[in-house]
Amino acid sequence: MTDVELVAIAESAYRSEGGIPRIMFLRSMAMDEPNGCLPAQNPSRRQITAGDVVITEFSASYWGYTGQIQRPIFVGADPTPEWQRMFDVALESYQAILAVLRAGVTEADVIRAGEPIREAGYAIYDDLVHGYGVDIMPPIVDRTQLGHPPEDGGATFERGMAIVVQPNPITPDEQMGLQLGELTVVGEDGAESLHDVPLEPLVTAA
Repeated sequence: MTDVELVAIAESAYRSEGGIPRIMFLRSMAMDEPNGCLPAQNPSRRQITAGDVVITEFSASYWGYTGQIQRPIFVGADPTPEWQRMFDVALESYQAILAVLRAGVTEADVIRAGEPIREAGYAIYDDLVHGYGVDIMPPIVDRTQLGHPPEDGGATFERGMAIVVQPNPITPDEQMGLQLGELTVVGEDGAESLHDVPLEPLVTAA
């Protein structure tokens, strides 16, 4: 099947129940010949085959409740060492950010928690974290801020904020990358994920 067909399958999973699409981005590519660091906003008619990776960013709403999730899917094969390393760095960064994210922390705290990405030699393209509402909302930590926490700390996270935590390690040439994360809600003592999809490589049959 093609990327276009995958998008149709994903949307039909909730459309028939009254859900409303928000974001349905994905990109398939051969693991050993990567050609993009972000899910594509316009899906292609490329045929998916064994040895591919599909990078995703999905978001939908149901009766005013919404969610967003990012996971890579590996087709017919386990991640190659290069992809496994990138996934592990994304997971380490995600867990570090979630460990510090609570009411009262600042953008600078989150930027420092995302340091595993730079330490591994990667950059980011998409936001490290961003607020979530009728549009992308503040606080927003974008790629220009990684490694450069504001001296004044920047914006402060508040209780009840909906925040997407989405580490997006990419290679410097922007030919390889993945997103790993999901929508969370900030509380006094931490941030709670709104999803229960495992934070592990998703491997499917070819």
